[in-house]
Amino acid sequence: MCSPERLLYIIRYGIAYVRMEREVDGKIESTDQKHIMRYQQLFASLAIRKKLAEGIKSGVVWHTQGSGKTALSYYLTYILNDFYSNQNKVAKFYFIVDRLDLMEQAKDEFVARGLSVRTANSRDELMSDIRSTNLTENAEGKAEIMVVNIQKFKQDSAKIQIDSNYSIRLQRIFFIDEAHRGYNPHGSFLANLLAADKDAIKIALTGTPLLKEERESWRVFGDYIDTYYYDKSIADGYTLKLMREPVETIYKEKIENILDKLAGGIEVRRSDIDRNKIIEHESYLNALIDYIIADFRRFRIEQADDTVGAMIVCKTNPQAREMYRLWQERFNKALNIEG
Repeated sequence: MCSPERLLYIIRYGIAYVRMEREVDGKIESTDQKHIMRYQQLFASLAIRKKLAEGIKSGVVWHTQGSGKTALSYYLTYILNDFYSNQNKVAKFYFIVDRLDLMEQAKDEFVARGLSVRTANSRDELMSDIRSTNLTENAEGKAEIMVVNIQKFKQDSAKIQIDSNYSIRLQRIFFIDEAHRGYNPHGSFLANLLAADKDAIKIALTGTPLLKEERESWRVFGDYIDTYYYDKSIADGYTLKLMREPVETIYKEKIENILDKLAGGIEVRRSDIDRNKIIEHESYLNALIDYIIADFRRFRIEQADDTVGAMIVCKTNPQAREMYRLWQERFNKALNIEG
């Protein structure tokens, strides 16, 4: 880590001053924190630079949740800007997300680190920016990135066309955040966009890549460039270890009985049942909520802390909506929580 080359690399690229805001006595105070590039970010950036030098234009960075993939993208704006500057090219960066909240989160993180951030409020605005050969939009000459919400740009029957004769001095670089999500390789805006600019660099970022079927992340975006797994993050102290606890026998039997009833009371293989319909059923969810409430109350008592919160992860959207409806009816009353 402390070889002269790596130390100089960290000094040049691996230090960020992040503007942090907090409320003190009713007033917002701003302070700057010095953030140092973490080792997985260092090795990922070196691996990316090496792959690009070999002529590879796309790939996947598989770093577990909370490992700082947005921060990695920030560091890469400077690293890759210099990389292409040595080739007499200027890099133009785009950070692609698939949810509005992620767009705002990414924008805030980049701004806090000093980047000039642009957003596209419409498809036409984005395409105008992509087609533009202007290198910067801000007057201060700051490093820039455009944060794009891919959901604004649904499938379109017309393929997006980018002028293939744009200046050879310009290199577009796309960071695709949460690359395990619904980036359809056939017919989506993203696919059309990336196909239109054959020379664009695509760096896919994910903590949980798709590993099955034809939409495996590596099939869509290319081979893995760098990996940083969950177990490494636990060992480094950035991620808490998950503890798997079995459902208590009395509730497990109750839930199993409900599953059997919903299956029609006949002997069938579980694989023959539309399991989603069962787990979305009110009877099943009520039994599950009974267990969650009892287990959660026990946990609060054991921890002697009524402020402990929890999160429920559902398998399907309909299940989540039905769970939310039932929870609203029962949760506050069961735990004697107001509001």
